[in-house]
Amino acid sequence: MIAIINKGGPADGVCTYTVGINRDVVAEFQHDRRKGLARCLRDAARAVDAAEEENAKNIDDLISVYQKRLLGMLE
Repeated sequence: MIAIINKGGPADGVCTYTVGINRDVVAEFQHDRRKGLARCLRDAARAVDAAEEENAKNIDDLISVYQKRLLGMLE
């Protein structure tokens, strides 16, 4: 299940939301409720894309560290 949950903020302004997949929160973003549902969905998609890119970068960094360890470049 995919869920976009309003975590708080004014009814007529910028609120904080989380995007969840099943039981995992995968992203957090800000959205101005006055801009409507379609904008909220686009904001959620951008937040998920950014989180996935950050996760991929972190994974690439970890792989690099482990490769260096395997080659004896790190202690």
